[in-house]
Amino acid sequence: MLFLLNLGQFFTLKLKENCQSRDVVHQIFKRPTAEGLSLQKPISNPDRDALFPPFPNPTRNDFNILVHIKSISQATLELYNIQGQKLKTLFEGFLNPGNHLFTFSTTDLPAGIYFIRLKAFDTSVQKIVIIR
Repeated sequence: MLFLLNLGQFFTLKLKENCQSRDVVHQIFKRPTAEGLSLQKPISNPDRDALFPPFPNPTRNDFNILVHIKSISQATLELYNIQGQKLKTLFEGFLNPGNHLFTFSTTDLPAGIYFIRLKAFDTSVQKIVIIR
């Protein structure tokens, strides 16, 4: 049985029933970089910076998020709660053009609905649900 994991309009993964997200990362992405992981094959490039939906979603422990950067820029990934309060900065630094995969832990967060905001040249927001 296969599961389709939609990461936005530009990227879809097919997962086997017992496949772990880390297995997917090793199959699709090549080497780790300072910013995260880079795609082996470029996805269809959006015409602006993009924050793809996190996966798995909902999640219990770790989640992955794919970011596309159109041109080199200062980028920030921030986590907000449902009330709009900034809880923490997940990443802050320069990103080269291309696709970057980040993995974050949710062990320090209670169950609930959260929002991840990418601030680069463009701003994007995605929702993540944490279950316990």
